[in-house]
Amino acid sequence: CSSEKAIIYLKNEGVQEHRMRLVGDTMYDLFLWAQKKSGKRSQKLMKQYGLKSGAYILSTIHRAENTDNQERLKTILNGMDKSKLPVILPLHPRTKKIIEAIDWKPQGALKLVDPMGYLDLNALLQGAEFTITDSGGVSRESFWARKPSIVPMSAPPWLEIEQAGWMTTINPEKDSLIGIMNNLKVPTTYPENLFGDGHAGDKIIQAVYDFVQNPTSDDKMWRQSRQGS
Repeated sequence: CSSEKAIIYLKNEGVQEHRMRLVGDTMYDLFLWAQKKSGKRSQKLMKQYGLKSGAYILSTIHRAENTDNQERLKTILNGMDKSKLPVILPLHPRTKKIIEAIDWKPQGALKLVDPMGYLDLNALLQGAEFTITDSGGVSRESFWARKPSIVPMSAPPWLEIEQAGWMTTINPEKDSLIGIMNNLKVPTTYPENLFGDGHAGDKIIQAVYDFVQNPTSDDKMWRQSRQGS
């Protein structure tokens, strides 16, 4: 499991505790690897897009919840376009297609750019003040980079991050995106190791090895009885 909360969920489902291993998130392992390669790349990209470190917002919008509803998408885009800071939005093909279909064009702060790879996106994340994203991956990476995130979704993709104060989930049709953007604060505390210590892959390998060496063949049930629940 990648977090303590995942362990709790499995316990609630009746999974036996000795069958669980808290190892952390393999995406955190990957994130740490990517950060080692982001230094020069970050400076190059900020220069390419006319951005200054700590003075722009990184966004990704692609979920069907936001893109299939044209009015909702326009509300999000219009809100970001009115930002005090530049907002850079690498366009997912789904989002690009709909923006072209509704003939929407930015008039202010929003910069629409081509899709970019994992390393480039993480490099831009390093210089961002915060993120606006509906991506479960980017919202985690934003947290690991110690950047707050605004998530225009009906529910937070990572409840652990929201509860820690590093994620703000909003309904763009009811909440003022521009107001939240202009008043977003960086939390004063950061929960270390919320998704492990960056060695999840090693721990998974060890857990598999331990199981192969000492299988629990006498354990007939992998779940406890949940009768009456």
